[in-house]
Amino acid sequence: MFSQIWKRLGDADQPPPDPKDLNRSTGAALVAAGLQGLVFGLVRAAVDRAGARGYQAVTNESPV
Repeated sequence: MFSQIWKRLGDADQPPPDPKDLNRSTGAALVAAGLQGLVFGLVRAAVDRAGARGYQAVTNESPV
C-alpha cells in the first residue's frame, strides 16, 4: 500500500528512498519514513477496530 502511495507522490520510476541511501535527499527519506509510519498506523488501527467489532459481535461484551 505504501509503495503505491509513494509512486503517486514521488518519482514513479524510483522506489521509496532507503534512509541509508545518501544519494537520495534527506527530505525525501524523511517524508517517505513519515508516510510509511502513517500508513502502518492506519492499517493497524483498522485491523484492531475490526477485531474489536468482531469480538463484540460474538460475545456481546466490550473487548476493552
